[in-house]
Amino acid sequence: MTSASEPPLHGLTYDSTAARLRAACRLGGAALLASPLLPFQLVDGQPVFIWEILGELHPATAVAVLVPALAGAVLLFASYKLARPSLLAFLTLLVLGTWSLISKLGADAAAWDVSTLPESLNRRVELYVLSIALSGASLRLLAEPAARQASRVVAAMAVATGVIFGVWPSEGEAPLQTCLRFVGALAELPDPRLVLGYGLVLTIAVFPLVAAAVALALSLSGRGSHTALVAELTTFGAPGLLFALALRNVLATFGDISVVVTTAIASALAALLALTARSLELLALAASGMAKSSDYERSARPERFVRLAATAALLSAFAVFLLARPLQKGVDWRLGPRSDRADQLFGELMPAWAQSRARWSMNAKTTASAAELAEARAAANQILRASRELKPELGRAVAELVQGGGDLDLAGRRWFHLIEAVNETSRAAGLPYYLDPGLSVAEHQGRVERLFLLHPYRVEAVRPARADGIAYALLAVRRLGKARDNHDRLGFSRDHQPFALVVLDEIESYSSSLDDFARRAPATCVDSDAAPPELATCGALLQKLSPNLQQVRRLVERHELQHQIDGPELTHSAAVLEALAGYERAAIDQVNRELSAYMAELVTEQVPPKLALVHVMPFLTSRSGSALHFVVHLELAALAGERPKTALSQDSRAIFDELSALPDDKLRERARAAYERLFHADLLDVK
Repeated sequence: MTSASEPPLHGLTYDSTAARLRAACRLGGAALLASPLLPFQLVDGQPVFIWEILGELHPATAVAVLVPALAGAVLLFASYKLARPSLLAFLTLLVLGTWSLISKLGADAAAWDVSTLPESLNRRVELYVLSIALSGASLRLLAEPAARQASRVVAAMAVATGVIFGVWPSEGEAPLQTCLRFVGALAELPDPRLVLGYGLVLTIAVFPLVAAAVALALSLSGRGSHTALVAELTTFGAPGLLFALALRNVLATFGDISVVVTTAIASALAALLALTARSLELLALAASGMAKSSDYERSARPERFVRLAATAALLSAFAVFLLARPLQKGVDWRLGPRSDRADQLFGELMPAWAQSRARWSMNAKTTASAAELAEARAAANQILRASRELKPELGRAVAELVQGGGDLDLAGRRWFHLIEAVNETSRAAGLPYYLDPGLSVAEHQGRVERLFLLHPYRVEAVRPARADGIAYALLAVRRLGKARDNHDRLGFSRDHQPFALVVLDEIESYSSSLDDFARRAPATCVDSDAAPPELATCGALLQKLSPNLQQVRRLVERHELQHQIDGPELTHSAAVLEALAGYERAAIDQVNRELSAYMAELVTEQVPPKLALVHVMPFLTSRSGSALHFVVHLELAALAGERPKTALSQDSRAIFDELSALPDDKLRERARAAYERLFHADLLDVK
C-alpha cells in the first residue's frame, strides 16, 4: 500500500534531479561556450585556433566548429529561463542531438576540403556518450523505489547501446576488434610506460560496456543503497581516465600542448556525459509519473514549445546539409592556345615569386635582410604586371594571391584556396595552365618551417570519364619550368578538385624506362643492379608484355580516376588496419587509398592486367614500413586469398608466379573479388 508521504517525497526527488540538470546545463553550457578556445588542430606540435582559419574553412565545417559554443549559449540561457524541468531535459537532448548531426555533416565537408580532417572533427563519440549516460541514469534511478522498473529499462538500453558501439564498424573496424588488437599488442610492448598508456586507452575504449554491465547487474538485483555514488563514478569514470592519460603525457612530454588538449577533451566529455545523463534521468522519472508531484511541472501545456524547438533543430540541420554537399566531379575546361608570355608567367615568374616569398618567410624571424625583402617584392611586382597584361581577371586573382600570401595559416588552407582561385580564373579564361600548391617542411636554425611553394603545369588535354553514372575528368598536363621539388609523379588527385591529373612527360619517361628494363640481360622491372630474386620473373614478364606508351598512360589514368571515385569516404579495409596496427591515422589512410588505386589498375580497359602487377612489384625494394611496401604485400595477399597478417612474410615470388600464369580474364575476376573482400564495394568500370 502506498503511504500518503510518498507523493511529497516523489516531488522532492524529482525537484532535486531537476536541480542537478539545471546545474549541469550551467556548468556544461559554460564549458561548451568556451570550446572555441581549444585548438582546432595541431600542426607540427603547434596549435591552430579557429579564429585564425575560420574564413578558410568550408562553410559547413565552420558552422560545425561553432555549434558547440552556440549549444552552450542555448543551454545556459535555458537553464535560467526555462522553468519546466521536463522541457529543459527535452531541449538539452535536442540541442546535443542537433549538434551531433551538424558535426557529422561538417566533418564530411571537411574531409573533401584542402586539408586533412582535424582530430577535433574526427571524434565520433555519440554512442560512447549515450551508453555511459544511460548507465549513470539507470544507477541514479535505482535509488528511488518507484523508478526501479524504469532503471531496469534504462539499463537494458545502456547494454544495447554499448553492444552497438562495440560491434558497429568505425572506419572499417569495430571498437571491440580494436580492443582485441590492443590486448594482443600489450605483451609485446618493450616499455612499461607504453603498457600504461595502452592500458589506459584500452580501458577508456571498453568503458561503455563495463558501465552498462554494472548498471544492468545492480538494477536486476534491486539494491538501491549507495548507487548514487556508483552512478557518479560510472558517469565520470571515462573523463577521469582521460585526465589520467593527460597526467601520463605530462610525465612523458614534460607538458606540451597535447596535455592541454587532452585535459580540455576530458572536460568536454564530462560536460556531455553530465548533460545527457541528467536529462535521461529526469525524463525517466517523468515517465514514471513522478513529475506530477512537482510544482514546476504545473505550467501550461508544452506542445507549442516542443514543436518550435524541434522545427528549429530540423531547419538548422537541413541548412547545414545543403552547405555540406560534396563537390561535383567533372570539369568543363575549354583550352585556349599557349603563349610565350603565359609560359613565362606560369613556368618562371610564379615559381620564382613563391620561392622568394618562402625564403623571406623562413628568415623573417631571425636574419632576414632588406635585400631579401626587396627581392620578394620585386618578384611579386613582376607576376602582378605580367598577369594583368595577360588577362585583367587573372591579374585580380594573382593580386589576391600576393596579398594573402603574406599571412598564411600553418596548415596551408589559405595557400591552397588562393592557388585554387588562380586555377579557376585560368579555367574560366580558357588558359591551358594549372598551378599545384605544394608544402615543404624544412628545419631552419633549430625550428621546423613550413614552406608553401607551387608547381606549374601546362594543360594539353581534358578527358571526360564516367563511372557508375557519375562524370569525372582527367587533365593531361606537362611540367612547366624547372621548379620540381620532388614533384616527379606520374599523376595525382586531390579530393577538393573536380579532376585528376596525369603528367605526360613523367609517363613518357617511365614508359621509356620500362623499355630499357625489358632490353637488359637479364630483363628486370626495377632500376637496380642488385634486384631481389622476387623480381627475376617480373622482368621476364615485362619483356613478354612489351607495353606501349598508350597502355602505360591508361594504367596511370585508371589509378588517378580511382582516387577521384574513392574520395575521402573510402572504407578502411580490415586488412590495412590489421597490417598497420599501431600506425598513425595518416599512414593508414595513405596505404588504404593507394591499395584501392593500385588494385583498380588490374581492371584497366585495353591494358593487360599483368602490367599492373609489373607496376607494383618494384615496391618490394622500397623501405620496409613505407606505404608502397605495405601496398605491394597487401595486394599480393588479397589476390592470393592470404590472411592480411601474413602479408609481410609471404612468398612474394611464388604468388607473383601464380598470378602471372593466369589468363587475363581470370586475373581480372580475381582482382574484382579481392577488391570486394577488401573494401566491401565493387570495382567499377570506367568509360
